[in-house]
Amino acid sequence: MKNLFKTAFIVLVAMISMETSVSAQNLKNLLKQTMSSTTNTTVSAAFTQGQNAGTALKALYDQYKLDGKKLNMGNATNILNAAALASSVKNLKSSDRAYKTDYTKGLISGSKNLVKESNSSSVISGLTSFSKLDLTSLTKNTSKSNKVATQVSGTIENASSIASSLSSILDMFK
Repeated sequence: MKNLFKTAFIVLVAMISMETSVSAQNLKNLLKQTMSSTTNTTVSAAFTQGQNAGTALKALYDQYKLDGKKLNMGNATNILNAAALASSVKNLKSSDRAYKTDYTKGLISGSKNLVKESNSSSVISGLTSFSKLDLTSLTKNTSKSNKVATQVSGTIENASSIASSLSSILDMFK
C-alpha cells in the first residue's frame, strides 16, 4: 500500500512538472520505471538476508567440520552464528517465489559457494523448517553481546530442536 501511494505521488509530480500535456505512454513508462525500482529494493533486501544467512551458515559449517561433524551449542561463536542465521531466515516462512529466488542468490554468495545451485532447494527447505522453530530465545539472548552468548548456552529454550534442525542442514554439505 505504501508503494502504491509513493508511485501515485511520483506520477502526480511528473505530471505537474511537465510543461506539455502528459501522454498515456509517458505515464505508462514512468509508472513502469517506478515499479521496477521499487521491486529492485525488495529484491535487494532478499539478497542481503540470503547473504547474511550464507555467511552464518558457512561459519557454522566450518566449525562443525572442525568439531568432527558435531554441532557444539556450548560454543559461544556457534550460538552467535545460529542467532545470525535465525535473524536472516525469519522472512522465509511466508515469502514469495521472487523473494526466495533472490534470497538463494544471496545465500550462495554469502556461503562462498558452500551452497550451490544443485543443493540450494534442499538448503532453502531446511532453512524454511528452521525458520518455523521458536527462535526467540536464541535471538533475544544473544543480541546483547558475545559475553552474554557464553552465559546463555544452557538457557536457550528448545536448544535441542534448534541444534537438530541446524545439524540436518549442515549434514547436506560434504
